[in-house]
Amino acid sequence: KASIRVSEGRHESTQAQLKLSQSAFMPQISGTASGTRDGGTFVFGPIARSGYFDNFSAGFTADEMIFDFGRTISKVNASSDQVRVSRQNLRSAKEDVILNTNIDYFNYLAAVRVQAVDSETVDEALQYLHQTQAFYRAGTVPQYDVVNAQVEVANARVSLIQAVNNLKIAKVQLENVLGVALPENFQLQDNLDVRYVNISMEEAVRTALQNRPELIASQAQVQANKALLTEAWTDKLPSISATGGFKRDNPP
Repeated sequence: KASIRVSEGRHESTQAQLKLSQSAFMPQISGTASGTRDGGTFVFGPIARSGYFDNFSAGFTADEMIFDFGRTISKVNASSDQVRVSRQNLRSAKEDVILNTNIDYFNYLAAVRVQAVDSETVDEALQYLHQTQAFYRAGTVPQYDVVNAQVEVANARVSLIQAVNNLKIAKVQLENVLGVALPENFQLQDNLDVRYVNISMEEAVRTALQNRPELIASQAQVQANKALLTEAWTDKLPSISATGGFKRDNPP
């Protein structure tokens, strides 16, 4: 499902951002190197000579943050909380797919049963119509009963047409959530048995609060925003760092 792939991509992005934030604790090392060649013609009395001079330099610089009033730590904490948010969003996306699959699965089974019932209703209405017509020809019932039976047949056929269309719609919805095309005469395991769970309302609410990914993600987002607020406040404060380097000109 596209929603799962999008959530996975966002989760990977937040993990990369966390690693980038943590890298601020490591020293930053950079190197430089340069080389030039100067040349020209030099005149020594009556003699002119050409000459070249090579100049080289190489070195490196290291920078290490010592103290920044918690700015880097706040940034790392915010990134870590964002990873938790994206992880729970990914979990929520997967659970939504599972839920929608179950809903469409049972909707299809219900549509199959409704069509079967409406088909039987049409058969029963036709049988009643035939009986009523026979009684009318025998003179035991009025023509009104025949007309009423014909109306019942027409209504039953309309309901059957609606049931057939609803079954087609349920199949398309099931194919969409599964991501595959189902054959024409496929059959699903028809199991609508209900398994009852003995749980109190208080326990159900407590379990939901502890496990709902949306709630966990919201709590993590609050923590991330608090860390970002701290980072923004400490951004106005100075930071202490140590810098050192080495450079050598014209190495052998």
